[in-house]
Amino acid sequence: MKKGASRKRQTPPAEVPLPDRRTMERAMRDIQRLMNEQKFASVEEADAFLRQLLQEHGGKMPTLPADTPQQQAEDLVYQALEAHDTQRVRLARQALEIDPDCAEAYIILAEETARSLPEARDLFVNAMEAAERTLGEQYFTDPEYAGHFWGLIETRPYMRARVALASILWQLGERDAAIAHAQALLRLNPNDNQGVRYTLLTWLLAAGRIDDAQAVYQQYADEVSGTWAYLHALLVFRKIGPSVKARKALNQAFDANRYAVFFLTGVDPLPKSLPAYHGFGDENEGVSIVYTTGIAWIETPGALEWLADEFARWMNTPRWPPSRKQWPPGNLPITTGPLAARAIAVRPIRRARRWRSKRHGAPVRTARASPPSTVNRSTRPFCTSTASIRNHCRS
Repeated sequence: MKKGASRKRQTPPAEVPLPDRRTMERAMRDIQRLMNEQKFASVEEADAFLRQLLQEHGGKMPTLPADTPQQQAEDLVYQALEAHDTQRVRLARQALEIDPDCAEAYIILAEETARSLPEARDLFVNAMEAAERTLGEQYFTDPEYAGHFWGLIETRPYMRARVALASILWQLGERDAAIAHAQALLRLNPNDNQGVRYTLLTWLLAAGRIDDAQAVYQQYADEVSGTWAYLHALLVFRKIGPSVKARKALNQAFDANRYAVFFLTGVDPLPKSLPAYHGFGDENEGVSIVYTTGIAWIETPGALEWLADEFARWMNTPRWPPSRKQWPPGNLPITTGPLAARAIAVRPIRRARRWRSKRHGAPVRTARASPPSTVNRSTRPFCTSTASIRNHCRS
């Protein structure tokens, strides 16, 4: 490149939309039907049967014919999940005409046709009640089923409907009802394949129910994700306030994900939507952490000011922790005090972002420094993201 020539900024590749995960359950449902129709003497015999079946059909699971109204409605639902817009709604309504208790069809209608939170709530209630009728009382009382939901394919529509209903109730201000639904979901599925524990702990902290929050944290104390680390730090702050123990927990959160704090303190603008996927410790996880836990940080008095102060202290630590070895050398000149992270000097932050852009291929963004003036709750460093997080705080 000639001297003085301008370098074009590379546009990051567009994210490829992922297929609806529910479509993957069709093959699992067919396998379950096949296994129920056969009588195998051993696991090896069942495995040999499946291998032979896949070999005969070119490595694909054959689609089984729908023999009952319930199965016919389920087939229409799977077609709807692969369709778009009006066709998806039409297929969902056809499924309900065949089987009025097709819970997944109600879920699709709630996702596609609801124009208000109360309307979505009513449709998710219909979905949950339809799933309860389909499953029967035994699923909720028999230890063979209760405690193993989600692992059973037929329970998944119920779990999806209930977790969505809990989120809607929270947004409508019915916080105790939302928390009760989330707690019930964890009792039915302690393995928590849906990640309800993150939302439940966030809600409990936002509601000030510290004892219940501590119980949830202890239930999943071995969790190692960045989301759990940030929630643990906030839990310790809620219990004992600013302290050495709280600072240690927060430093562990910074080490687990270094990007979330940039969004929480307002140094980086929060994207308008959640990423389709994320990995441990990456920037997408940082966005997910803020969307998931943001409401708890907002509604904990003094939490964001403490976070900003500790972030400034952490960035000025002379001894860099191992997880920060890849950051550019040199300490950022941040002063201490409330909201100090918003008074970061422009030049070091620009240098850090250029380094991050060069390493990860993200576009360079110009930092805007703000004076550490006295602000009220409505103008915290989180204020640019508060509305979106309140509306998008989900399970």
